[in-house]
Amino acid sequence: MTKSTKIIAALGVAAGLGIAALPAGSIFATDLIPFDYTTATSADKDVTVKLTVSESIAIATEGDECDAGKVTVKSTASCTQKIAGGTNAKYGFTLSVKDKDSDTSLNLDGTTTAVSNDEIEAVAGTLGGSASWVSGWNLTGGALNQAAISATEQTVMKTSAAKDAQISMVYNVATKPNQTVGNYSDVITYTIAKNNSAVATEEGMSGATVVNN
Repeated sequence: MTKSTKIIAALGVAAGLGIAALPAGSIFATDLIPFDYTTATSADKDVTVKLTVSESIAIATEGDECDAGKVTVKSTASCTQKIAGGTNAKYGFTLSVKDKDSDTSLNLDGTTTAVSNDEIEAVAGTLGGSASWVSGWNLTGGALNQAAISATEQTVMKTSAAKDAQISMVYNVATKPNQTVGNYSDVITYTIAKNNSAVATEEGMSGATVVNN
């Protein structure tokens, strides 16, 4: 979720009064002099300078795709993508990730029916291996370590105060010994939201690039 802010200027109008009808010392006058000595003061004059800072929150990704390149059967690959979030909200933000739909596999492009050889399932833990081969795909970065993508949100970063933070997400893939030839893909969604209350412990901030903290 991304928020944009507007700066709105409100102009008050004195209805029914023309400029000619206003006294010389009126705040609507162009100049303050010559003085109206009955309303001006010879004492100190305090002035309060004001402005309102609107709440802002934003998320950015390094491109809309992350391509792990060309692989063969029973092989591993990965790609890396920078993810950033920021807010000036008092308690900071939580950045989460989930699959865009209920199908969490990397699917062979153009297929409509799930077939084992035509998909690479979301699998947590170490992929590949020597003794026993493990195929699948998962994410590492922030608070996630070789985590399988889910249809429900998983926390990637959680800050305890207003700041901007950037991390690198690694998408790990291991193909099956009989993986069908073709291009595979899945769409995941990163979401950012402000924290509405104080955060006891930050998450996923180790190794993050942080500013405004």
